[in-house]
Amino acid sequence: IESFIETSRADESEMVCEPEEFDVVALVESVIFGLDTFAADKGLALTMVAEDRPLEVESDRYRLQKVLLNLLSNAIRYTERGSVTVTVSRDADGRGRIAVADTGVGIDQARMATMFDGPDLHEPSAGIGLPASKRIAAAIGATITAESAPGQGSVFTLTLPLRCCGPDSSGD
Repeated sequence: IESFIETSRADESEMVCEPEEFDVVALVESVIFGLDTFAADKGLALTMVAEDRPLEVESDRYRLQKVLLNLLSNAIRYTERGSVTVTVSRDADGRGRIAVADTGVGIDQARMATMFDGPDLHEPSAGIGLPASKRIAAAIGATITAESAPGQGSVFTLTLPLRCCGPDSSGD
């Protein structure tokens, strides 16, 4: 039910963003802590690399956490052996960047072209889904990109401005 409600909220044109100042590194650490047992049960290494500590942003913590939870749980779900690594950094323009890399099955190019489009087709227990994640990210002024190839794993990168909330923000 929560997944359906969040997906419906993500479809609303008036999604209300509630910005607050917080450390992205600490948020990522808490999401990793919550998923550590899931990864360990599969025999996967779940690690974080963060050279910029703290990395302060002004954004909607709750919505960012939902997107991170979806990206990380997907990475763990589709990785049978190896690892999931989350890298938190600042890009050349000063934006926060969170890259979730896995050693999973990878995604073919046909699926890559449409995986963020359309309705969320997933099991209720599978979280909010990639289309909703992309809409939520846009509502807080962030973007999600993906790189993948079959058999080579995937990297999903979430880029967010340091001070903004919403698609019309300048991101300075």
